[in-house]
Amino acid sequence: MKRVAYKLYLDTNVYVFGRTLEKSNSRIVLNLAKTGVITLVISETLISEVKEVFTRLYGREAGKYARFYIESFPSKRRISTLEIAEEKGKYVSYARDEDLDHLTAAKVGEADYFITTDSDFAESNAKAAVKILTPKKFVELLGVKSYDTPHEE
Repeated sequence: MKRVAYKLYLDTNVYVFGRTLEKSNSRIVLNLAKTGVITLVISETLISEVKEVFTRLYGREAGKYARFYIESFPSKRRISTLEIAEEKGKYVSYARDEDLDHLTAAKVGEADYFITTDSDFAESNAKAAVKILTPKKFVELLGVKSYDTPHEE
């Protein structure tokens, strides 16, 4: 594995796949973040969205745990709602409304990469504002053996 420190913004889908699929590239990324090898950029928007998805899929306790899970990473930069509100006007032309707060947080947090499995986002104008990779492509960038998982291509 290459020894380079990265700062990443992980889209909601990476947390969902990483927590629910043991043999996934998203799990590899989360495990690296747990060791502090990767710094995560997080936001209240992200935490709320992950909590909502886990609550909807697995119940209220899972949603509550999802919030604590994201906040437990040792190396992270939290972007406030105020910081996003102040800066998001700069990125309106790059992302859909539902992705704008995420893109803005990634930019404010100076993320090296925005990691997502959302092909619509990856193919949008957002790629002009931030480097976008799938979990698989990021794992391969690190020189780690990746999984062939169709949802993470």
